[in-house]
Amino acid sequence: SFPTRRSSDLVLNHRVEVRKREIFDNFPDALDLLTICVEAGLALDAAMNRIAEDLSISSPILAEELKIIGMETRAGLNRSLALRNFYARTGVDEVDSFVTMVMQAERFGTSIADALRVYSDTMRTRRRQRVEEQAAKVGTKLLFPLILCIFPGLLFVLVGPAVLQMVTMFMSK
Repeated sequence: SFPTRRSSDLVLNHRVEVRKREIFDNFPDALDLLTICVEAGLALDAAMNRIAEDLSISSPILAEELKIIGMETRAGLNRSLALRNFYARTGVDEVDSFVTMVMQAERFGTSIADALRVYSDTMRTRRRQRVEEQAAKVGTKLLFPLILCIFPGLLFVLVGPAVLQMVTMFMSK
C-alpha cells in the first residue's frame, strides 16, 4: 500500500499546485475588478460578491473562494478572519500579502482603492516576471531534444546524399 499512497500524494500535490497557479494567475485581474467596484462606491464585501459572479466563468476556483468569503462574513465572521481563512485555504503567498494590505488599510483608515491599485500593479509585475523567467528557461530545455532527436535526422538528410554519391563513385572505380 505504500507505493499507492505515494502516487496518490503526487497526484494530490500536483492538483494543489495547479490550483495555486490558477489563483495566482487570475488574482491581479480580480484585484483590478475589485478596485473598479470599490471606486464605484461598493463596499469591500459587496465588491467581492460582485467579482465572484463576474469571475465564475473565467476563474471558477477564485470565484468560489470569493463566494466563501462572502458566506463567512454573512454568517457573522469578521472580514479579517474570513480573509485569513481565504489564505489558509489557498496557501498562495500573494493572498497573504493582500489580506495584510486590506487589514492595514482598514486599521489606518487609508483608501482601500488606492492600496488595491498599487497591489494589483505589483501582482501583475510578478506574473509577468514569472512568465519571462519561464521563457528564459525554454532554450535550455530545448537543447537536449534538439541534439538527440532533430540534429541526427537533419544530418542524415543533409549529408546522406553526399555520402551515397561518394560510395557509388568509389565503387565504380
